[in-house]
Amino acid sequence: MSALGLAKVNFDYDLQGAERCYLDALASDPQEPYAWAMLSGVQVYLDKCEEARRSAMRAVELSPLDPSMYLFKTYVALSELSCGQYDDAMDSAKAALRLNGQHLSAHRLLVMALSLAGRGAEARVAAARYCALDPDARVSYLERRYPGRDSSTAPRFAQALRAAGVPE
Repeated sequence: MSALGLAKVNFDYDLQGAERCYLDALASDPQEPYAWAMLSGVQVYLDKCEEARRSAMRAVELSPLDPSMYLFKTYVALSELSCGQYDDAMDSAKAALRLNGQHLSAHRLLVMALSLAGRGAEARVAAARYCALDPDARVSYLERRYPGRDSSTAPRFAQALRAAGVPE
């Protein structure tokens, strides 16, 4: 069910369908950290930031030594960012990057958190690092391909990337 939810998010942009898949997966196994993490992302895309934060934190709690903790921390950062908790989002994105310094989503979230927190100089440095790792990084990608592109947070996220110097 979790794999189907992932496909619904990334290929069909069927967020409600994906949410149902993750909830079904969790009904079957409420101890599955990946399902909790993926549910968190869908909840952000559906503007359910507090639920998303709880779901992401549940993934972290369930598997504190998981090799994919960087992914769980990235979802925590995304949920915190969507809730306007920019300092917490910075800390979570940095924690994810300490675990996997190549994880592009964590880099992007750090750029957005810094920018939205009004830390422009740091955001520009983080954006340069992000763009060096991903020369194809573009704001337009977020606007076109981000599963939460229709959420209330998407315009704010896009503007944060622009302000930090990520190319259009």
